[in-house]
Amino acid sequence: MGTAYRESFPCYGFTDKEQLGDMTVAVGVPMRSREIANIAKFIMAEIREKELDLGYCERYYGANSRNCDGYR
Repeated sequence: MGTAYRESFPCYGFTDKEQLGDMTVAVGVPMRSREIANIAKFIMAEIREKELDLGYCERYYGANSRNCDGYR
């Protein structure tokens, strides 16, 4: 099992790859136009011209995520 699933650094909050179920990423599959449009819409509404802070980081990654250490 890869290092993305170890307890000290869970993937999507899970430590076991089997727990991910259908949340795994389809590698090598092109994104659909609708998916790209949704990402662009999210960026424009939620991120554009806003300063990212600890609160936003924790809402995205989860409380106490190591990804947010730079904001602490």
